[in-house]
Amino acid sequence: MGAGIHRGMCVGDETGVEEAVASPQQKRMTCVLWACAEQRVCRRGYALLQGSVRPSVEGGCRNYAGAGGVVKYDKVSFGFFLDYADYTTAHEWAGEVSCRWACTSRVTVQPAIHIIRNSNGNYAAGLLRMYYVW
Repeated sequence: MGAGIHRGMCVGDETGVEEAVASPQQKRMTCVLWACAEQRVCRRGYALLQGSVRPSVEGGCRNYAGAGGVVKYDKVSFGFFLDYADYTTAHEWAGEVSCRWACTSRVTVQPAIHIIRNSNGNYAAGLLRMYYVW
């Protein structure tokens, strides 16, 4: 579990348009509370849950919830994740299917397909994540 505090960051709104940079007098601090859990449910399977809430509702994402699962085999993991985000002007459902491969003891590669449905339409995105552990 955790919390995040952001001040004066230039972020995009729920339509993807970058918000104008505010002057120092207009910048406000915002708070986000979040929780994340991973639980082993069988020998190779894990369940994932995460969520967040933003107490202030002047704009952006107010609530977020997601759930998924992972199956791990030696150096390869297969996963899926479904989530819902409640924005001040829209709602969004999304899903992701991914595969994660440990190339070395320090480098992992994770290609994924992300499907999104919101009030603006349906979208798909291909992702390639790379992790390095030191």
